[in-house]
Amino acid sequence: MGYLKFPSLGTYWSKFEIDFHPIFGKTISRHRYELILRFLCFYDPRSADISDRLHKIDNVTKHVINNIQTKYYPKQNLSLDESMMLWRGRLSFRQYIPSKAHKYGIKFYELCLSDGFLLNFIIYKRKGTVIDENGVTFGIVTKLINLVVETLRKNRKDNPKEVLNSKLKKGEVSHAQKGNIHVIKWRDTRDVSMISSKHKLDFENVVDKFGRSKFKPNMVVDYNTKMYGIDRVDQMSATIKYQEKVCAGMLKFFFM
Repeated sequence: MGYLKFPSLGTYWSKFEIDFHPIFGKTISRHRYELILRFLCFYDPRSADISDRLHKIDNVTKHVINNIQTKYYPKQNLSLDESMMLWRGRLSFRQYIPSKAHKYGIKFYELCLSDGFLLNFIIYKRKGTVIDENGVTFGIVTKLINLVVETLRKNRKDNPKEVLNSKLKKGEVSHAQKGNIHVIKWRDTRDVSMISSKHKLDFENVVDKFGRSKFKPNMVVDYNTKMYGIDRVDQMSATIKYQEKVCAGMLKFFFM
């Protein structure tokens, strides 16, 4: 159903020649599918911890993550970022982020391969989702992954101010190192600040789509080529359009 963008659930069982796909009718009847969808439940109300805001879907998410990590867990070329699932219904931890395509929804922190294969995720439940003495961002990264290269906010605590406050001309770079942690600020069309526990400062020659050659820091090149995973996940989940009308409550998580 994710590959076929039909306007309604019933269209998948349509006998009209333009929409007809026999695989759905041969697999399960529409009436039976709608009944299962109506009564689908993933928790026992008598024993579930109802203080957990995700108790209705927690069994599913833990099962999926456990299966992924026991079968396949690569150690490099991963992308970690936040994502947004469209949700306009009532929910205590629904977010409003004006910069996102879906301004209202549920926020995820996701760890993906560059092709969009999802390895791990955290559903943001407001304050207390991740508790760490070094801050929420540190806790999220630690929980999802150890080795990471990512963009860096200038106002983060313990940032090397001599690097991030430096005034640079286009193409120039400022750099600081502590142990295996490298922080750079590079000036392209704007300032780009990055932190990495994997890369040392080096440059690569990159040719853009217009055939122009440019030297860029290696961690910038690596970030640009490997960070498509989150966008790919968003693209694939966006194909499941019918769920917005037929799924209520935590059931939408199941189809995502």
